This record gives sequence, structure tokens and C-alpha cells, in this order.
Amino acid sequence: MFLKTVAAFVFATVTTLLLLFVMISAISNPQPAAQSGIKGKVLDFVRVIEEPPVVIKTPTPVKPPNVPEPPKSTPKIDPFDGDHDWRIDVEEPDIGDPDLMLARLDGDYLPIIRVDPEYPPRAISRGTEGYVLMEFTVTPTGRVVNPVVLSAEPVGVFERAAEAAVLKFRYKPRVVNGAPQTVPGVRTVFSFEMQGKG
Repeated sequence: MFLKTVAAFVFATVTTLLLLFVMISAISNPQPAAQSGIKGKVLDFVRVIEEPPVVIKTPTPVKPPNVPEPPKSTPKIDPFDGDHDWRIDVEEPDIGDPDLMLARLDGDYLPIIRVDPEYPPRAISRGTEGYVLMEFTVTPTGRVVNPVVLSAEPVGVFERAAEAAVLKFRYKPRVVNGAPQTVPGVRTVFSFEMQGKG
């Protein structure tokens, strides 16, 4: 039994060495394919995609609609002669008496924009109420200039808010004989009252 095992081992070792030797000899001395006696053909495959044929169609001419031809003869125009009167008579509109028309444009100043003053936050927190009497001048453009506090109750609480508001007023100016006028001494009262009180 032991001898069989040794013999098998020696046989396997020799066979492996022989195969190894054959492989080394094949690798170390390669032969080109031309010398090896093997003949063959190399085939190149090129796929050709057939494109559909291009068809060019010529458009059929379209007949234009029947358009009437312009007249060949031009109308006759009589040459200018000196017998014609080319003036145009226009009647003046009747506006009546010019003084009455001017009187319709005249008028006294009218308020166009009035802005309410902002209630001072300190007065709101204390529940303070009061008023401010202001006097100012309306300019010919309808703006307010030179605001003056004539009286206020309580003093020192609402004056700034009233002055800021009155400077935003806009008026239609007074017009006399068609000319806008300056109007001094215009007065207004701002009342500051808490809503829902009482």
C-alpha cells in the first residue's frame, strides 16, 4: 500500500514537470501564424443602412385671384382759374358777454384734499382728548403755507400732529378776473377725540 502511494506520487510529479516544460518551451519560442501552417481569412463586417430616397416635389403654381386692372385714363382736372373764391367762411361762436364768461371761471377757494392728523401715541396711552385751532395761507397753486397755532387744549400735546396734517391740505385757489389769488387767514379746527369713550 505504501509502495503504491509513493509510485503514484512520483508519477504525478513527473507528469506535472513534463507539462510545465512543454508550456515553457511553447511560450519561449512562439511561431508566427504564417509559419505555423494555419491559414485563414479576416472578414470585416460593415453594416450599411439604406436611407429612403429623397423626393423633391415642385409646387404647382397658384393662379392669383382676378384683380381688376387700373383704368388707363386719368380723370381730367380743371386747371385753376382766377374766377373762383377759395375762402372758407366760419362763423364765430356766440359765447355771450365776455365779462359773464370770466365771472363763471371766478370763484372762492375750495378744499380738495383734507388729511386727518395722526393721534399722538402718548395721548392715546393717557386717554387725552383736545383740539387745535390753526390759521394758514392758501397759495395761488392751492398749497398751504405759514401754518400758525392760534389755540390748543391741552397745550403741547396735539400741535405737531395738526401742523403736519394741515401742510398736506390742497385747495382749489380763489380766482378773481381769471387770476388765482393768495388767500391769507384761512382757519380750521382739529378735534382729537377717543372713539368709544363715554
